[in-house]
Amino acid sequence: MSKTKQQSGISTWRRREALQVAKADQSRAERDSKLKSGFLEQFAKPIIVGIVLSVVSFIAGQRMESAKLRGQDERLSVENRRRVFVSSTQELGIYLTQWGRLRSISPAEVKISAQIAAKQQELAAAKKSTDPVKQGTIEDAISTLVAEQGKVAKRKERYIEGRDAAKDKLSGNFEQARLFFSAETAASIAAFEAFERLNGNKQMAELPPLDEWRTRATTIFEKMKEEIKDDESRLEASPLGSAIR
Repeated sequence: MSKTKQQSGISTWRRREALQVAKADQSRAERDSKLKSGFLEQFAKPIIVGIVLSVVSFIAGQRMESAKLRGQDERLSVENRRRVFVSSTQELGIYLTQWGRLRSISPAEVKISAQIAAKQQELAAAKKSTDPVKQGTIEDAISTLVAEQGKVAKRKERYIEGRDAAKDKLSGNFEQARLFFSAETAASIAAFEAFERLNGNKQMAELPPLDEWRTRATTIFEKMKEEIKDDESRLEASPLGSAIR
């Protein structure tokens, strides 16, 4: 065999060997790929999918919980506003009722005092006479008037206490209203309180009509009702509105 043929045969054999090695490497790579793919399908992929789903579920849950908490806070805010509104209207009603009673009882108090003074003058004149029966009658009348005067004074004291207690509660409600309601409502409260400071300690004859108190308070309560109604509308429109009631 010539040297050229011998070299050609060696070259062919090497190519075949290289081809077989390449095929073996390819087969091994395919087996490894299948093994890896099988591992991913059987173990890694479900784990990754589970982790991703858990993360997504956690985030969605956090958002839902956050929205629910916001809704609960809004609902609590509305309830606080309602409470302050109802309590304020009640205390204002008591306050004005007691003012009205004080106004009505003051003339009666003045009248009784005048009657007592007149009877005392009548008694002084009767003592100059020699008619003991007349003196006794006048003295009995004075005693009756003094007893009635005491009853009127006690009623007046109760009315003053009731008025002052209602005023204190109303002031406390207005302080809470400044926290739960808008600046516009707070401005109406400030205007009412300024009017009260200017007129609340005047003598009965100098007091403005009670309707002025009512008119100024109505401005406050109308603003409160508007804000409560707006909040309730927003809650009803919210997806969580019914869920957080």
